[in-house]
Amino acid sequence: MKQLRIKLPLRTLALAGGLLLATSSFAQNNAIKGHVKDASGEPVMGATITVKGKAVGITDIDGNFSIDAAPGTELTFTFLGMSPQTVKASGNMTVTLASDDKQLNEVVVIGYGVARKNDLTGSVTALKPDEKNHGIITSAQD
Repeated sequence: MKQLRIKLPLRTLALAGGLLLATSSFAQNNAIKGHVKDASGEPVMGATITVKGKAVGITDIDGNFSIDAAPGTELTFTFLGMSPQTVKASGNMTVTLASDDKQLNEVVVIGYGVARKNDLTGSVTALKPDEKNHGIITSAQD
């Protein structure tokens, strides 16, 4: 019986200490949550979130994100076709990205990339849908 009286308080103390350490480690979580949308209010899926050039997360299908960063850290949000925006991290953020409209002049889309018309060698032809032969065409080369 004397052994039970000694082991029981030690076990209780060890359990209480473990719970205290677990709760203190969860309290140090600096999760920044928020929502990214475009100028029309639609969620932006797949926007990249960076801190000092290092990617720390992306937005989900609804434009929501959750990253580990300290409040006040400068976050940069980027997405293709939108101008990048840098904001300071806060508890619950809503970031609106503006459209980055640039006029492309003489750009030719080729099978494996994009190039300017002046940079290409060989022949370049614009193919319009009305000019195609409406017969049997099995590939774009035909």
